[in-house]
This record gives sequence, C-alpha cells and structure tokens, in this order.
Amino acid sequence: MLSVTLSTYIKSSTYAGSDSTRQMWDHHFIGRFRRRLPYKLRDKLDYDYVMEQSPEGFWHYHGLLAVPASSAAYLLKNNSLHPRLARDFESFSRIGSQRPFRINSFLIEPVKNIDAWSRYITKGQPFERD
Repeated sequence: MLSVTLSTYIKSSTYAGSDSTRQMWDHHFIGRFRRRLPYKLRDKLDYDYVMEQSPEGFWHYHGLLAVPASSAAYLLKNNSLHPRLARDFESFSRIGSQRPFRINSFLIEPVKNIDAWSRYITKGQPFERD
C-alpha cells in the first residue's frame, strides 16, 4: 500500500472538482504507475483519492494505491519511489500538451499505518466498535 500526496497550484474550487482533475489522477498519474508494471499486474492496481484545500488555498490530492506485493520491485527501490517513476512524476511540474495543469510537488511512499493515513485524508474520526 502506498500513500500519495500531489500538490497543485489550483485555487479554484470549481476547477478542483472538474473532470480535468479526475483525468489528471486517472489517466496521467495512475497511467504512469500502470506502465511501470508488468502486463499481468496492471489490472491489479487499486486506488482512490480525495481532493483537499490547504490553508493557503491550493488544492492537492491525497490518495492510496494498493499494489500487489510482487510489483514492489517495479515501483520501489530501497523502500522509496523507483528513480524512473520519480523522474516521470517530476515531469508533471510542467504543463504538457495533454496534461491540463501541473503538480508542483509529490510524495509517494509506503504506508506505515493505514488507519492513521485513512483518517488523515478523510479527516475522519477513529473507528470504534460497539
């Protein structure tokens, strides 16, 4: 499981909720992950994200990526993002011909505490059983 934070320069709430932001996540971001995986593992990638506005007014993505353990060598190296994948995401700092906006910074790392990360990105309270 990987945690994801992608920061943008978007300040418009309308634009943050638009199809362009969904396309950025689904097509550009997840597409890069899928291309790094062997063909047989590409459909085993599962993910979700939320958009959140920072106190400065910029919108950013918080997400989770569930990947098969067998794919770790393709995505991670020395317990951090594989250098080739990191280079791909660094290219997001520029607007591409098909990419509608840029990502000014990103953080992708293995999740150490899934419960804490889930609460953080959804601003939820801890789950308590009756």
